[in-house]
Amino acid sequence: MHIKEEQAKQEILEAAKKLFQKYGIKKTTMEEISESMGKSNKYAYYYFKNKEEIFFDIATQEVTHVAEKIERAMEKETTVAGKIRAFMQGRFHAMRETITLYPITMSEMGANWSTLSSFAVSVNEKFVTVLEMLLKEGVKTGEFKKIKLNECRIMAEVYADIMSGLDSQFAMTLKTYAVDAKLDIFIKNFIRGLE
Repeated sequence: MHIKEEQAKQEILEAAKKLFQKYGIKKTTMEEISESMGKSNKYAYYYFKNKEEIFFDIATQEVTHVAEKIERAMEKETTVAGKIRAFMQGRFHAMRETITLYPITMSEMGANWSTLSSFAVSVNEKFVTVLEMLLKEGVKTGEFKKIKLNECRIMAEVYADIMSGLDSQFAMTLKTYAVDAKLDIFIKNFIRGLE
């Protein structure tokens, strides 16, 4: 892809992001995205098939940004328990930021579930894989004595299920304080149960 084409796509993503945040996916049209940029109403169609493709590109960028942020936080930690704590907190806080940034879009998830679910499954699998790797590292280094290597995958999956519940609770209530307290207690006890 040429630099100008990549730059044009990025500008469309930025314009769409603002409109999605303000009006949601359902109420935003491709024409409005183009017009918000001062371009002809078909401009976005030159680079994207539809607004769902634009949303997926935005979401992919968000996930990449979150993964990089979490990785930087984990690199600062010297213990596997510290890395897991940084991972869990970073993952949840990133989800909270996303839900807060896109409240209308989050409320539309039900209507777009079939479109969004495959993306959500893919992202969740990446997070499960990272946690499984961290758990295995803790077992191999002897930091985690109460878990076996062959249990790491299931523990990572259980964690993902619990975090999905906390994500859902936050998405429904937007009450940060209640979820933060539960997250801190969960992380502390999760790590204590491994050591």
